[in-house]
Amino acid sequence: MLELEIKVLEIDRPMVESLLGDCGAEKIFDGEILDFKYDNVNRDVKNSSKSIRLRRKGDLTYLTIKEKIFTNCVRARTEFEIQIPSFEDAERYLSDHGLFSLDLRRKHRTSYILDGILYEFDKLNGEFDFVPEYLEIEGPSVASIYMAALGLGFMKDDERISNLSVGGLIRKYRDEIAA
Repeated sequence: MLELEIKVLEIDRPMVESLLGDCGAEKIFDGEILDFKYDNVNRDVKNSSKSIRLRRKGDLTYLTIKEKIFTNCVRARTEFEIQIPSFEDAERYLSDHGLFSLDLRRKHRTSYILDGILYEFDKLNGEFDFVPEYLEIEGPSVASIYMAALGLGFMKDDERISNLSVGGLIRKYRDEIAA
């Protein structure tokens, strides 16, 4: 599957949620997510522009493999994701194959869907809680994503629109704090 998304930084969440509600968006998730990134000691996965993630989303567990395609105006990756029955078994399987957890990111996510567009409010927790809450907009095409953003009042050239990864956001805000 092709994943296309943008992030809208430093949002006014109550205003955006009100607009989504007025348009009839359906809330489909509201809860905690734990993301564990995996690689081997040589960082072969990261060095190949791929990522392996084991995720706990509420009571569900997912294994996801992504590969970066391009990052011009949107963040684009191929994504293969499967729901798996046991987090512990998946963790053991990855470990048995030379992969270990590099990173744990905790976040609270609230997800809405409207006309095939996914809107997700993410607030990182723990050591990364200095990153302000942001909105991800994911859709089937670049045009649909920017039309969805425009419907919420965000123009394509708005400086709050970003194609950074979560790691990129962490670096951006860490650098701003250090400056």
